[in-house]
Amino acid sequence: MLSIKNLSINYGNKNTLNHIDLDFKDSNINAILGSNGAGKTTLFKAILGLIKPTAGEILINNQNIKNLSIKQKAKLISYMPQILDTPFDYSVFDIVAMGLEPHRRIFDKINKQIIYNALEMLNINHLSNQYIQSLSGGQKALVLLARCIVQNSKIMLLDEPIAYLDIKNQKLLLDIITSLNKTIIINIHDPSLALDYATNIIALKDKKILFNKHKTNITLNDLEQLYETKLNYHKLDDLHFIKVAK
Repeated sequence: MLSIKNLSINYGNKNTLNHIDLDFKDSNINAILGSNGAGKTTLFKAILGLIKPTAGEILINNQNIKNLSIKQKAKLISYMPQILDTPFDYSVFDIVAMGLEPHRRIFDKINKQIIYNALEMLNINHLSNQYIQSLSGGQKALVLLARCIVQNSKIMLLDEPIAYLDIKNQKLLLDIITSLNKTIIINIHDPSLALDYATNIIALKDKKILFNKHKTNITLNDLEQLYETKLNYHKLDDLHFIKVAK
């Protein structure tokens, strides 16, 4: 469904990505690992069409994204940013309702039940009438995921979605996205959680793909090369525990 071919990007007078080739299979969860500044968010902005590539192309269903309208892209891709940036203090209900916009005609009524179902799925239905700026960072993250769920696109881009969540809500969010049957691409800093929940692991380093592997093929050497440090790596049943070695 989503293919990235020979993608290079110069962003802010800097070369941030070089010759990126990726194919994302339908209904897979793909975790992108990399140090701060590795280009993970830049890659997302390119997929969304917010940054023009220096070279290469990004295809969805064999169509170049540059030839798609904003509404067409929104039907195909939903996006959960790291930080919610809105000029107005909308209610939680209104923020989540924005996910319906790509599918609505001008005089269509809002299907409120779809919104309430998404809020209930994330255990935040009690926040529906609260205003977004009054919420904690973790609550805002769950609201943004609810908006993506309502948008119901085939591809979901999640940019560090668990950064502000406590461990209970990290598990809630990750359990939910694994149940959605979507093509999910998630930027994440914790390699343990990436291995627990993702199908495929992609590592960005030095502006390029360091490795792109099914999680069962990831080795300790792969991760130590990515993070340039010695690691302790343990596995218990299906859970992974990765820490920096003392």
